[in-house]
This record gives sequence, C-alpha cells and structure tokens, in this order.
Amino acid sequence: MSIMNDDLHGFRVVGAGQDLPFGIAAGQAYRIAPLPVGPALVQLLADGRQAAAAMAIPPGAPPGVMPVVAQPPLVPMAAPPGLAVAAVAGAMVVVAGAKWVFVETMHGKVRGDDVLLHGGEMIQGDLGLQELVGQGIWAAIRNIHVRPVEEYRGAEAHHDARLLPLSFSGIAREERTWRDVSRSCQQVAITDWKLPGPRTTSFCVRFMDRHGGPEAHHRRFVSLQRLSSDSWGVAEHMKTVARLGEFDGVDIMNLVGVEVLLRKAQLIEYVYSDKGPAAKGGGKGDGEQKKKNEKGGHEVIYEASIFTGSNKEYGDTMVAPQLLEYVAKEVEKDAAVMKQVRKAREERKGAW
Repeated sequence: MSIMNDDLHGFRVVGAGQDLPFGIAAGQAYRIAPLPVGPALVQLLADGRQAAAAMAIPPGAPPGVMPVVAQPPLVPMAAPPGLAVAAVAGAMVVVAGAKWVFVETMHGKVRGDDVLLHGGEMIQGDLGLQELVGQGIWAAIRNIHVRPVEEYRGAEAHHDARLLPLSFSGIAREERTWRDVSRSCQQVAITDWKLPGPRTTSFCVRFMDRHGGPEAHHRRFVSLQRLSSDSWGVAEHMKTVARLGEFDGVDIMNLVGVEVLLRKAQLIEYVYSDKGPAAKGGGKGDGEQKKKNEKGGHEVIYEASIFTGSNKEYGDTMVAPQLLEYVAKEVEKDAAVMKQVRKAREERKGAW
C-alpha cells in the first residue's frame, strides 16, 4: 500500500453493494478491508499526515523548491434525474443504468462507442479524459444513460441550429442525399440575421429537391439555357451549396453565407430566364411570338397568367417570388430618391 507503488493506478471507495465500477474487472483490483475505528483509526490518520508531510518536497529536489501543495479532490457532479448512484469512486460517479462513451470521433474511436476504463482516466463528475492505449492521445469521455446512446452516437452539437447530426459507416462519414438534406433542414428564427431581405434558402432547398438536387438542377439549367462552361455564372452556380448540405453536415437554412450563395445563384438564373434582362424578344421562339406581341397577344397571355397564379412561377428557373418583390420595392425606392435628386438639381440650375 505504499504511495510509491507504481502498480497502483488509484483508489476507489466501493459502495454498499460491493460492486466494482463499470469497465474494471475483479482481477484488476485489490480488495481492502474497511477502515478501522477508535484508536486504530486515529493512528492511521496520524501516519497519513506524517507521510504527506514527508512528500511535501519531492525526493532529490534542489534547495529552495517550494513544497508540493496537495490539490483538493474533484467534487463529483450530481447524477442525472431519475438515475441512482451505485458507487462513488474518488472523483468518479458510477451511475446505475449508465455507461461511459467517447464524445469525439478520433483515431478509430467513434462518438458514442463504449469506453473500457483502465484506471488511468482523469474524471470530473460525469466527464473525463482517457489516454488511448499506445497512442499517447487523450480522448474526451462522458457517462450517460444507456437509453439515449444510439441517439447520442454521431450527433455532433445537435442543439446548434446551424448543424445536423453526422452518421458513420465504420469510421467514414456517410454523405446525405439531397432528399435527406431537404427533410433534415429546418429554418429557425435568428434575431441577429445580418442580411437584408427575405430568407430564400428554404425555397431553394425545396425547389432543388423537386429537381433531383443541386447538381441535377445545375445540369438541367445549363442545358435548357444552352450555356457553355465559360458562360457568366456557370462555374459558381451550385457546387458549393451541394457540398455544404450533403457532406459538411450543416443546416444550410440557418447560415447567412449559404443565403448569399443562393441569392447569387438566383440572380444568375434570373438573368438567363425568359423574364430576365438576357431574354430576347420576350422568349426564345421565332417570328410567331413576335406576331403575337404586335397584336397584343403577349399582354393577354400575361393577364391570363395572373388569373391562374402562374405569373409567380418560373418553371425551371429557381427564383424566389418574395425575393423579386423585395428587389422591386428597393429599386422603386431608389428610383424615387434619384427622381427627387434630379428635380432638386434642375431647380437649383433654374434659380441660377
């Protein structure tokens, strides 16, 4: 029982059930009789104080070295509600119906994997660190109830609205399909949202889901508009958004950066659309469309689209109607301001 015995990793106080902590086998522990009582206990405490005083200065230390002050023991955290504490092992809390699991994925260990305690852990309450055997690396561990382990496994920061849970096949991360991205993402209110205008990411995610995902929509858009790889906007159209949603595991509906990317994608599609500034003659048809326009047929068709509600639909073009309304209002405001500025300039010139 010498404190210089390197064969001992630590001391554990076993509860009334005499059960060892989870992960420690009987062959790894020495059973010690209960503490004595009366004069024998007084003598034992005195011997302990004498040994502690002798070790205040490390053996062989040069003169002037400050004594080593013993640190107070870590106070165990309270057990979760509804869980009974089976044994208190020094600073470790062993909870009935709970288990120790890894809380990070690293070096062959996956978040949620069971931990086999070997006695060299640094524990504080239900959190701790364990050195991976033979690797010299410390991994974070946590003691949680057995039932939510499967939900906990791979769920990185599930309380953060910007992130989605990760899933693994072995130690390799599994990519999502865009259908899974569309179902998993959920827009939440963010009070300090910095980008002016409506949030259109939700519209774009659902739109691309109906068209087979970002990459399929991109190929269809390029084909319908007969664009080449070096056309304006083609290179920056969709690939970044696809990687963020399918591989990086972020909830793209709650990221300002993704909103900016999709605003640019909508601008690109609007420019090339039939209703955008790149349209020629109101469409891609031949002289027949021109004749309809000359006879006022175009106005009739547009009024009919308003009656049916299709004037807000862009078919194969991904443009959120609320974004167009916002842009129209902002342009109208700017035009009104510029008109007043021009009038003021003309009045000043007339006065001179």
